[in-house]
Amino acid sequence: MREHEALKQIMRHLLVVEDDPAVCSVMQMGLEADGSCRVTSAESARAAFQIALHDRPDAAIIDAALPEVHGLALTRAVVGLGIPVLLTSGDPALQQRMAEVGCHFLVKPFGVAQLVAETRQLLDTTSQRMTELVASLDRMLTAGRELAFVIEQSRRLVEESHRLRAER
Repeated sequence: MREHEALKQIMRHLLVVEDDPAVCSVMQMGLEADGSCRVTSAESARAAFQIALHDRPDAAIIDAALPEVHGLALTRAVVGLGIPVLLTSGDPALQQRMAEVGCHFLVKPFGVAQLVAETRQLLDTTSQRMTELVASLDRMLTAGRELAFVIEQSRRLVEESHRLRAER
């Protein structure tokens, strides 16, 4: 038992959050292949957050587009716990939004070698990447609020225009 616990201390712990079980399995096998890390996987944001709280990973790899709770919301919460994150995305619209705000992410589909290299780089540059990710997410959220405000104002102007036309 002590050997197992000592090995857990030496190995890096990674959390993979991916709602596609086949993709998750390939990612886990690729990351564990060299024996330098152990991977815990989760198919939902809620399950992932519980893992992050109770079996703190050294880093997390999160699909940006998860069902129920969005992957970006999970990312913000996990980064808030001081855990570095590598985002992945197969959604072209989301990829474009993340690229526009300078958010680093891995484009799906990706090769296992690329995943392993990006994960190693993430672990090596943790604090800098976390700061950049938080700033990118904040810019995205701010842009989203500004966009919602503009859409609401536009809707009101259209309604007022319809009302004025109806009065004439």
